[in-house]
Amino acid sequence: MLIRAVFALGLAATLPAQVMGSINTDAPTVRAAIEFANGAEIELSYTAVRFGSGEWLGALADAERQAAFNARAEQRPIGEVKTTRSLIVAGNVVPASTYDLYFTVEGDDGWKVNLRRQGDPDAVAIFWRLHPKGEGPAAPRLQLGLTAGAEATAAVFLLAFGERWARVPFVVQGE
Repeated sequence: MLIRAVFALGLAATLPAQVMGSINTDAPTVRAAIEFANGAEIELSYTAVRFGSGEWLGALADAERQAAFNARAEQRPIGEVKTTRSLIVAGNVVPASTYDLYFTVEGDDGWKVNLRRQGDPDAVAIFWRLHPKGEGPAAPRLQLGLTAGAEATAAVFLLAFGERWARVPFVVQGE
């Protein structure tokens, strides 16, 4: 299995407004891919935004601001995911395709990772909730990663933002 870098699913941040404001004008783009032994490939490209002072978190407690935040996220995705085979992620089937990647938030329910198929104006976003598991080392920028699992077609998406992190296992479907 060849791992060329990092994949994505993220715990959120200033993501919808990702490159707005002076703190993220120099945010780098990270490109990564993984190739499984069965020929399946996943490619990721995302903007590694900074957390900043975290003042935006207070704005998300307000339903009106939250709705505006989510609308901007959908209009300005933070990244793109391409997969040559279907994935099973958190119980959801993600068909082989190219997707916009963005994060939204819903009240106390937490952050959602959204994948919306590109080129389909009527596409409904595939999403699942992410719940951070404790606190890890502080990450000054959004960090997304991928590690191989125990099985040949299994892997884990890793993410960190600020002091929060999560692990999301997934499986690549067969031919």
